[in-house]
Amino acid sequence: MQYINSNCELLISDYIIVEYDRVINSKKMSKYNCINIFDQLLFKRIKSIDYEDKDHIKIRDNNDYQVLYDAINGNADILLTNDKDFNNIEIDKPRILNLKQFYEEFMQ
Repeated sequence: MQYINSNCELLISDYIIVEYDRVINSKKMSKYNCINIFDQLLFKRIKSIDYEDKDHIKIRDNNDYQVLYDAINGNADILLTNDKDFNNIEIDKPRILNLKQFYEEFMQ
């Protein structure tokens, strides 16, 4: 987190914030004493924009469209995710990296 706070402009969409809050406050997660990680990060909040055209980019999980479109609309350079549903998406921007790829490229 220190590397990201010092070297990156982190963009987080409304959709991600709401979804994260829903998950960490769910009954299933209550036994883990989850913390709100957003309290530890410096980030720019992106307003989630409704998307219309789901057909021009193929993605396995329809819920992930919002994440992808928010990254595109926020003009992100990198979409950082370990969600395997993003593995086969071919777009120029943002580059889609998982945590291991990000670490190997930027933090070593």
